[in-house]
This record gives sequence, C-alpha cells and structure tokens, in this order.
Amino acid sequence: MVDFYFRMGLDYRDVVRLFIDCLDCIMYITLRIQDCTILFMLPDLSLDDIV
Repeated sequence: MVDFYFRMGLDYRDVVRLFIDCLDCIMYITLRIQDCTILFMLPDLSLDDIV
C-alpha cells in the first residue's frame, strides 16, 4: 500500500500526514458516534440542556 503512494510521487512525510489525517477523521467520527449514543441513552435531557 505504501509503495502505491511512492509511485504517485508522494513524499514519506505526505504519507504520514495522510495517515494522521485519517486517524483524526476516525477519532472525530468515533466521538460523534459516542455523543449520539449518549443522547439516546439520556432521553430525559433535551437538546437545549446540552447546547
């Protein structure tokens, strides 16, 4: 997979940056999913209380 990036002319640092961006994205999505789960677990709270 990494060879693919090098053949495209990407530098090693670019690959690392892409990887970190992916991790950030995954972390963000995970946190958003957790927020939604918490919202569903606490039905007595309204959105106004959270915001």
